[in-house]
Amino acid sequence: MINLLPTKEKENLAAEKIKKVMIILWLLIFFFILCLSCILFSIKVYLKEQVYAQETLLTSFKQNSEIERINAFKAESGKANQIIKRFADFYEGKFCFYCLIEEISDILPEGSRINDFLASSEGNQVVVSLSGFAPTREVLLSLKNNLESKNNFKDILFPSSNWVKSSDILFSVKFKAQ
Repeated sequence: MINLLPTKEKENLAAEKIKKVMIILWLLIFFFILCLSCILFSIKVYLKEQVYAQETLLTSFKQNSEIERINAFKAESGKANQIIKRFADFYEGKFCFYCLIEEISDILPEGSRINDFLASSEGNQVVVSLSGFAPTREVLLSLKNNLESKNNFKDILFPSSNWVKSSDILFSVKFKAQ
């Protein structure tokens, strides 16, 4: 085909064609940038949601571990409470050996000492056997009188061998405590 247009028109047509191509190229670049920004925005939203989900999951795990620790502590304290209750039940109504030792040490005369202490339970009474040292017969007699003066000591038995020596006496005594 033969183009019979003047050169000026040909240049105008070529300029318009270049102009249209440039507009199309700019529209394509704009569309590409728009699509790219939409994709990047979608990725950003997706990553934010994933981070939020992971944080929620981590918080849930922390709470679960706290709950597990609390439950373990409750179980341990429950076991300890049961043990303490068993001890309390066991010692309730039982004889107080500490009180017995304290009472014996209170009535022990000056200069005498206890070498052996043996206590055994018989029903609701405790049979106590003591052996020790008394410097004189008077101190031993004082111990006997002190034991007899206490209402919770019964059946006090001093063997006659205790009274043979007048000094440096190794004695033994047996009685029941209530």
